[in-house]
Amino acid sequence: MFLFLPSGSNWSAQALERAESVWIVVAIISAVVLLGGLIGEYSEIEGWKKTRRYKLAKWAVIIGVLGELIGDAGIFETSDALQQKTDAAITAQLPRNLTPEQQDAIAKELSKWATAKGMNGRQRVAIFPTSSEFEAAHLADLIAAALGPKGAGWDVNRNPVTYGKSFAVSGVALMVAKSSRALAVASDLRHALMDAKILSSILPVPGMDCAAIHMTQSLETDPACSAISVWVGSHP
Repeated sequence: MFLFLPSGSNWSAQALERAESVWIVVAIISAVVLLGGLIGEYSEIEGWKKTRRYKLAKWAVIIGVLGELIGDAGIFETSDALQQKTDAAITAQLPRNLTPEQQDAIAKELSKWATAKGMNGRQRVAIFPTSSEFEAAHLADLIAAALGPKGAGWDVNRNPVTYGKSFAVSGVALMVAKSSRALAVASDLRHALMDAKILSSILPVPGMDCAAIHMTQSLETDPACSAISVWVGSHP
């Protein structure tokens, strides 16, 4: 929780560096005030403790200690925020990836959707890159492996399934069939990808609409009615 930066603030690195410098100055000034107060408080001059300056020295010690605590806390917080911003900038430049451990976690989380009672087949998903970059194609391969027969056990199609729609995708976008099961499956898939640090979203336009073609009795049993298309776009 931020004490010295506004909650949810998105300060630039330059602003954080300036804030850190301000807190350093606060800490230094407080240390000087504290030192002056200690010297005044422990002076052995006869009658000194009866003077007004002695009382001021005691206050200087209190103010100096509080100032140092606040300054140190401000330095710590701005330094931590600056480090997080630096780490995020470095991470953003790295190719997206799924480690074997992350693939296993995705497979474990999504395997519960592989099939359902009365379902004529397995959960369907089409996974394809929408960018010509190798990085997007490689990420699509990793997601497909996590969801495929050796992973979550889904029926994976590697061909583009866009239902005649076109989008410029940044990150990973999920096109979801128009059914409650499909939305629940897509929601879990998105959360699993986000947990693996893969920026994902659900497209506002649905894919397969079984109700529109009078397949209302098959909404929860026909795999086509819960199919998902995973569009792997360029690196955000």
